[in-house]
Amino acid sequence: MGAFKASVIPEESDKPMDYCDDCGNGIYEGQKIWKIGGEIYCCSACFKNAIGAVEPMRIT
Repeated sequence: MGAFKASVIPEESDKPMDYCDDCGNGIYEGQKIWKIGGEIYCCSACFKNAIGAVEPMRIT
């Protein structure tokens, strides 16, 4: 017999409250976010991408 995986219906608290304005990932209650004006970002990478930040470089 094959393996059986029970389906799970997500609870209301499992649904995202909003979505990242850069990558579109869900943002959940209690999650740390980055915000500029009305835009929100799920992680520092998305925040840096949104503001056009570049990796630091050494001047030689």
